[in-house]
Amino acid sequence: MSTRIAWAALLGALLCGAALGFGRAPAPDPQDPAAATQAPTGSLLLTVEIDSAGVRVLEATRKPALAFRAPRHADDMPFRWTLRDAEAESLATGGFDPFRICLDPAHAGQAPHFEGDVIVPHVAHFNVKIPALAGAATIEFGHRDDGGVRPFGSARFAEMAIR
Repeated sequence: MSTRIAWAALLGALLCGAALGFGRAPAPDPQDPAAATQAPTGSLLLTVEIDSAGVRVLEATRKPALAFRAPRHADDMPFRWTLRDAEAESLATGGFDPFRICLDPAHAGQAPHFEGDVIVPHVAHFNVKIPALAGAATIEFGHRDDGGVRPFGSARFAEMAIR
């Protein structure tokens, strides 16, 4: 009998958690056509390659059931992304922090090196979650350095094979 009670409590907790999760994202205003085109329809998971030449999108996977939530402190992260529409207007921005990577062009093509007891690669692969916005035409990447954020690659969604 106590096993049934435990399962019922677990099921109740899961249902309450799901109900709370559904209530967090505000619904777009149906009277506002701009809100309808800007409302994310899930997320896109981008697999990117990062090296001294920039950021390149290797693969894109549509995740309609995975809601997008920006990470904490995204504005302070070393890499930035910006989604733009066909008129180059910014739709959304965010950041990501893959890990320590050497971006010195003089080290391109070399084996990873050590900084203390940490291996620092010259090429890295990383997954970046972005909102799936219907009007997005391009994604631009930037890298934060001492002089601000400099352009560090871009990709057009029309040229990607999105799974």
